[in-house]
Amino acid sequence: MGTQILLAKLLLAEQFGIYSYVLSWAGIGALFCLLGFDTGAIRFVAAYQAKEQWDLFRGFLSTSKRVVLGLSLVVATLSSLLVWLALPSLS
Repeated sequence: MGTQILLAKLLLAEQFGIYSYVLSWAGIGALFCLLGFDTGAIRFVAAYQAKEQWDLFRGFLSTSKRVVLGLSLVVATLSSLLVWLALPSLS
């Protein structure tokens, strides 16, 4: 909250609006990249640990890390490419 107030005072209204817009899209992208693994971890990690199913525990953690990292890299690359292509038309 304090950072938002400081940025609003330091940036012009248009620049702060652009910052807020990009930050909102980044949040949407992050939700897409998680694919529900964040909430699934709460359920499955606790269940696997309680039942001492260590293979499933390690498998869930390693698979979720790989999937989220891979999808995040794809989304970041596509987003960067989109910004680069749109750069000439941006003010």
